[in-house]
Amino acid sequence: FESVLMALRRSEGASGAKSSAEVRSRLADHVPSLPHSVGPRLAQALLEAPPPPDCPWPKSRILDRGLAFLLRGVGNPLWTSGAWDLLYSDWRDGRAFGSFLRGVLHYRGLAVLVVRAAGRGEVLGALSDFWEEGNGSFGGSSESLLFALWPTLQAYRATGKCKNYTYLNSRSKRAPRGVGFGGQSGACRLWISADMEEVLVRQSDQVYAAGPLVPGVAERMACQISHLEVWGVGGEAARAGQLAQRSKDP
Repeated sequence: FESVLMALRRSEGASGAKSSAEVRSRLADHVPSLPHSVGPRLAQALLEAPPPPDCPWPKSRILDRGLAFLLRGVGNPLWTSGAWDLLYSDWRDGRAFGSFLRGVLHYRGLAVLVVRAAGRGEVLGALSDFWEEGNGSFGGSSESLLFALWPTLQAYRATGKCKNYTYLNSRSKRAPRGVGFGGQSGACRLWISADMEEVLVRQSDQVYAAGPLVPGVAERMACQISHLEVWGVGGEAARAGQLAQRSKDP
């Protein structure tokens, strides 16, 4: 769990938090579910209680055990989810928008898109419950959020000011083709175009709380993608619903 400690330490430094109260407040904002792991571990150590079950670890080329643990701590739906389903990965399915669509379309639950950038290895992504063709329109709900896991931990939740949570377009030729989160068409807060080569990030928008997804970035930055994965966290029912709908597609 070295990656957990390093991300937390870097996050504390980046936030400028000095007192323990400030640090606790910041962690409560970004990883509110992590305390759920503390009580059972203390009970095991002090009272010889049975050990709590380990969080299932996704077999990922982006998330090690520590980063997966941090990501689960971002919110209760992630923390309480069972084993995650790998809907898409570039290393398994190929780096193509068509492969991405085949993996994610019709998934009826929350899923995590996670990116590792080439070069410095930043890890960032989005949680969304909208995985349908939008034809240039946005969808999703306020359960959606943006996050950064490495080198600092950040979680940017919906503000309620705008409902442009998730954008997915492969059909409309009058709108940008790709997948995005927040912002507006043509200027998403986090954007991956249909060529799947770069992730474009912005510091702020009206949909999610403001702040950098990549440290030291000005208003806008593009990073080459090293790896891209999408994990379904909605359980067996969400996966079964996707497969049933996929069988009806032409």
